[in-house]
Order: sequence, then C-alpha cells, then structure tokens
Amino acid sequence: MKTVTVDKIIKETEYEAGDGTRFRDREQCLKYEEAAEVVVLSRLKVLNRFTESDVFMSGSDEVDVTVVNVKDNLQDIKLLFAMQNCTMSINEDDILLIYHRTYNDKIDGMWFQTYKDLTNGILCQ
Repeated sequence: MKTVTVDKIIKETEYEAGDGTRFRDREQCLKYEEAAEVVVLSRLKVLNRFTESDVFMSGSDEVDVTVVNVKDNLQDIKLLFAMQNCTMSINEDDILLIYHRTYNDKIDGMWFQTYKDLTNGILCQ
C-alpha cells in the first residue's frame, strides 16, 4: 500500500455586499443590500426632501430626492456609494442630491448628484 497526498482546490462563489458582508447565496446578498439601503437612507440628516418633478419639468413623481450635507453624513454616503458601485468624488462641503425610486417598499434604483454638478448635468448612476 502506498500513501498518496492530493491537493484539492475547492472554488466557491461568494457575493459581497457593499459594506463587505459576504454571502454564498446571491438572493440573500441582494435582500441584505436592499434592506441596508433603506436603513441608511432613513438615518441620514436631511436638509430637504421632494420629488423629482418638483425640481425638473421632465421629472417623475415616482422618484424621490433627498438633499443632504455631505459633511454631516459622510460615512453613510460612502456606504451608499459602495452599495451602488458609485465612484463619484465628493467633498465634505458638497450638498448631495440622492435620487431614489421605491417600489413595494424596496429601493428600485438610486443615483447621486452634487448640487454644483446639477447645472453641469453630471450624474452618478
């Protein structure tokens, strides 16, 4: 009899949420991220809230806009950016517009724009 040592490589797919939490199941990861987005949005220190149509003639009543001061919400904004894969650069003195559509109590889209970029048409989706 002979002893044989065999190295086995086992590959598993993991899904990583924006905050670094890992899941083996894609659906669980998506559910976690959806819940996290709602929680983060609810704890922001808000300057104002309105619908997109309140600001833009071509806007939608289905899209809510949350206006926040970056300095007061920096950590939560970074978390939202990570969850949305947004690479937009912001400064602490920026005012940020967070556009989000909600469907069946879930976030169904989110994008960002600084107040100064509003006139330049720069948007992070």
